[in-house]
Amino acid sequence: MQQPGQPPFLASQTASRADKPIEPFNDTMKMVMLLFGGLLIAAFVVPIKLSPDLAFMWDMLGAPGLAKLVPLLIAAVGVLSVVVAVTPMAAVGRGGIAALLGLVPIGLFLTLVGSFEWHMAAGTVGGVVLIAGLLMRNEYTRDPLPKLFITIGAAAIVVTHLVPFTIVDEITAALDAPGLTRLVAMLGLGPTVIAVLALGLAWMPGPGSAGAKPLAWTFLMWPAIIQGTLLIVAMDEAIDLIKASPNLALMTWTWASPTITGGGEGFGGQPGVAFVALAGFGLAVLFGKQLEMKR
Repeated sequence: MQQPGQPPFLASQTASRADKPIEPFNDTMKMVMLLFGGLLIAAFVVPIKLSPDLAFMWDMLGAPGLAKLVPLLIAAVGVLSVVVAVTPMAAVGRGGIAALLGLVPIGLFLTLVGSFEWHMAAGTVGGVVLIAGLLMRNEYTRDPLPKLFITIGAAAIVVTHLVPFTIVDEITAALDAPGLTRLVAMLGLGPTVIAVLALGLAWMPGPGSAGAKPLAWTFLMWPAIIQGTLLIVAMDEAIDLIKASPNLALMTWTWASPTITGGGEGFGGQPGVAFVALAGFGLAVLFGKQLEMKR
């Protein structure tokens, strides 16, 4: 029986509850689904070609075989994300749907849309796990699970430069490259640098967040930073590209990001930021709920 004057919780119990907040991603998950769902819908309606003939994403729906898969994924995931975001439901349910809306397209992009390449797959999956880990690390500052996620995600990204061992050649080539090529090469190494930095900071003792949320958002939006930077520094070419294909110039990063690992360069089958965001935040909600249940 609680004695008169005794606080309802001990200080250690209060600290434990502070380290494991209840559904901290609920509002953020809605915002992420609205934001990236809206961007995917925009990517579906922005023209892919202006001249000589106007063309849209939905024109590809009549194409044979797998060519119609990309616009179908973009439209379906975009609309479903917005609908789920505004539909009242439990946070774990919304997180589970978000994870599926991200992971299914990622799997299809890596296996069917483009030819399977393990560097690209490891970098993409590692990025999703890293983002989920960083988001959980920001909220559950003392729990080891987020740190494990970050370690696995960072390792998956770094290994793409180690097997085969290309990181030294990549850095040397980036430094020796002229002008715009150097900038592209240096930006391409950005996610690896962020992953290594996140790994180092993640294992710092709590209750500090170790800058986990800013790192997660910076890593997530890096393809957009690359595309935006290239549009700015190559303005003349960018204007011509926007006139020819607004979708390719402005929206591609949402659904097909540039390769960020040591396996190659280009858009190919690399899933875009919107799918990675849905998968990463969705997994953070699902596994974060498990941490709450351990209170």
